[in-house]
Amino acid sequence: MINDNNRHQAALDVYSALGRYLNNRNDNDAKFEMLGEDPDMMAYSFKISGEDFPMLIKISVRENNNILHLYSLIPVEPDSTKLASLAVAVCHASSGLVDGCFDLDRENNQIGFKMIVSYDNDRIDGGIFHYMVQTATRIIDHYNDVFYLINTGKLSVAELLAPQEN
Repeated sequence: MINDNNRHQAALDVYSALGRYLNNRNDNDAKFEMLGEDPDMMAYSFKISGEDFPMLIKISVRENNNILHLYSLIPVEPDSTKLASLAVAVCHASSGLVDGCFDLDRENNQIGFKMIVSYDNDRIDGGIFHYMVQTATRIIDHYNDVFYLINTGKLSVAELLAPQEN
């Protein structure tokens, strides 16, 4: 466990390693664009262009609880008449995930995806950053389509929840 004396240095080390990973990223599957860095918040923002919607992602180092926090807003503005259907879709999507989850924020009328990884007792290297970014982009790229279709009425909750044929 990281003690208080080493907590700040550990966070700085993880933030530095994250920056090196993102700045040296070579992604053949998607278009990656670094958007910015916020040293005060120990955070990086970037965009990855997927199959359709761009994914805006922020990863921050949270020193107070030794975690990496990835967050991305889904580029779908929930229709107020579809909130119940979107809530079911968000729960359904999150229930099948091993890492990460979706949130429906009714106050701000947004859907987001978040993933958290602890760096307590672990050495962090590019492998964990790669895992977080690749996993998040695959999940977001798949489910932003589902949320869009539900939001526009092109997919019903019944269709979403129907057993899939193999």
